[in-house]
Amino acid sequence: MEKLLEEKKKNISSIDFFILIILLILMLDLELFGIFGDTFFRDYSIIFEGGYRLTHSQIPYQDFFIPSGPVVFYMQAFFNSIFGTNLISMAFHSFFLAAILSVFFYILLRKEFNYLMSFILSIFFFLSFNGMTFYPFYNLTPYFFFFLNIFILFIYRKKDNIPNFILVLSAVLATIGVYSKQDVGLLHMLFLLFFFLFNYKKQWRSIIYLYLLPVVVLIAGIYILLSNISGFAYWFDLGQPPHISRVFDILSPRSIWGVVTSWKFYIVLFLIFSYLYHIFKGKKDSSLSVFFKNNNSLRLVSFFMIIALTTLISQSTSGINNNSFSMGDPILIFLLYILIKENTDFLKSKGKLIVAYFLIIILLLSVNPFATYGQLLLNYKNPDLGRVSKGCYSGVLMPKASIEGLDTIRNIIGRYGEDFFSMTEYSFLYCDYNIDPPKAVPLWFDENISFFEENIPQIIQVVKSSSPKVILLQDAHRKGPRNMTERFEQEFKNFGYSRVAIVDAPASYQKTYYSLGYTKTDIIKIEKTSAPIIILVRNDLLQNSSIMYN
Repeated sequence: MEKLLEEKKKNISSIDFFILIILLILMLDLELFGIFGDTFFRDYSIIFEGGYRLTHSQIPYQDFFIPSGPVVFYMQAFFNSIFGTNLISMAFHSFFLAAILSVFFYILLRKEFNYLMSFILSIFFFLSFNGMTFYPFYNLTPYFFFFLNIFILFIYRKKDNIPNFILVLSAVLATIGVYSKQDVGLLHMLFLLFFFLFNYKKQWRSIIYLYLLPVVVLIAGIYILLSNISGFAYWFDLGQPPHISRVFDILSPRSIWGVVTSWKFYIVLFLIFSYLYHIFKGKKDSSLSVFFKNNNSLRLVSFFMIIALTTLISQSTSGINNNSFSMGDPILIFLLYILIKENTDFLKSKGKLIVAYFLIIILLLSVNPFATYGQLLLNYKNPDLGRVSKGCYSGVLMPKASIEGLDTIRNIIGRYGEDFFSMTEYSFLYCDYNIDPPKAVPLWFDENISFFEENIPQIIQVVKSSSPKVILLQDAHRKGPRNMTERFEQEFKNFGYSRVAIVDAPASYQKTYYSLGYTKTDIIKIEKTSAPIIILVRNDLLQNSSIMYN
């Protein structure tokens, strides 16, 4: 164990290849175990439906303020073309990105650690990157290009000059990052500019001509080119003008609490204070300036600052959760280890063993996979859960009552024809029947998330003009005014629809309710505890039908 942190040779051996194969197999097992052990998650639809719409030559509709696309959707469409439009394609999409970075990270780790420690840290990297979300969620793709850029630059950290082709490559990766998700992409682009100018001042002309200008030209040029495509500007502005940014969420109490409870926030403060002290006092007699005594240390600190600040800022604007907020923690731990090793004598003798335990403990605390995988084990054994048996989401776990409701929806669609409108979290139904979703309508609705009050007449008109046989309504977010469902239902009733069923949704374990003659008391009881789906059918079809749902 005392040799756990012993520096190893730089060449990758045949043993390393064998370990990498084991690593990838384990990662794939964890990916599939997770995605098919997690209960239905409506956020799957963001990437899933975006990729599906692209295969139908549509511009994905952004249902709330996540500045994503178009790269993330095209990547999902690519995996759909290989594995089909299903959950497997999303699993392999996220696995593919995690696998590339994990292999890269393992190779970097082997420059410092032995086989065991490199393997352990690589597993923790997978867990922090995507091992607790399991699907290609909106932050995955921009962070993939961001971390890939960091890993490439890390290789050249001991060189006095950064090669010109690396500057160009960084510009390309930063551009792709911006077109994956704009907040993370812009932070990626901006912080790398600071990194280059701070650490390679003598190359300022090359940095401007080979990094800054290409980034600006590529981002602006792509936007100008794509803006000529009908609907792209609408897409890029989240599909819902007037655009309201989440930048102000940085100042929300929840975001502030997430930042001040993060260990990396305090290390960033320490490093900033240490550097300012170093500049103020000079290099002599400055015990706090130990991390700034040479260019290599400065670059390591710069890497840490870039990753830590990008994570803290971006997660403050796009939502804080255990997985996304710990993204990159293994890389940060790795950077701290190298800083300590190269600038102090602490890692001599027994210091190595102490640091080994410290690295593993802090990763366990920050990533904490036990809660996630413990819940997955309980899900597999939960008798109240079942699996979707057919369609594009085949294999997804749902409450059995919700599966009954889904079967009811399919029975009604089968009875009246595959011509329906779904404004619910069941957006995968369009894929199940291989039909086009309505272009101008979001996945599900909530007044303060999916669209603005002025958009309601437009959505009603879209439905009215298409005159579908079946309408499915659900206020899936359950955050807006509770009369939103009733408002839409009344509008649809006014031009010839009647409710025939109300079914349970995955947000609740309530029993499925569907009948032509339910009471108002039943509706109130259900709507207080879940987000039920209301099914309406065109009156002319009901008059010629004897179907009843009791």
